[in-house]
Amino acid sequence: MDILKLLQENPKAFNVIEPPKIQHVIQNKDYLNAAVEDYLKDQEERQQEEADYKKSLLNSIQGIERNTALLMEMTHLLQKSNDKQDETFELMVEILEIMKSKDQDEANSKFMNVIEKIKTFTDNASTVQSLIGMASTVYTALSF
Repeated sequence: MDILKLLQENPKAFNVIEPPKIQHVIQNKDYLNAAVEDYLKDQEERQQEEADYKKSLLNSIQGIERNTALLMEMTHLLQKSNDKQDETFELMVEILEIMKSKDQDEANSKFMNVIEKIKTFTDNASTVQSLIGMASTVYTALSF
């Protein structure tokens, strides 16, 4: 008896596995490609979310750092300028008032008014420079 003939008549008799049909291979390939694309898309979205989270966290930390530096500078100025302490304090209050602005126009107006008052302030140059720096920090921190 011819083994090849037996194999052709009854392939399961010798535990021979039929090769997959080309149509099944193509369908599985398309399915796998779609699965890989979905996986890569999910990975990209997760990476973007993580990058956005890190950026937000960094912005928050930088904001805290700026606020802390601003408070330390305010404290230093008030302690340093005993003779002009009340005037310095009033200017600081006006600087902080910029934060209460309802829109960009109001913030611009308050900022310009504070800068003009600081320019006429008759204390030493470093105090004037610090006050202008504070006003600029508060003004640029606004997001309209």
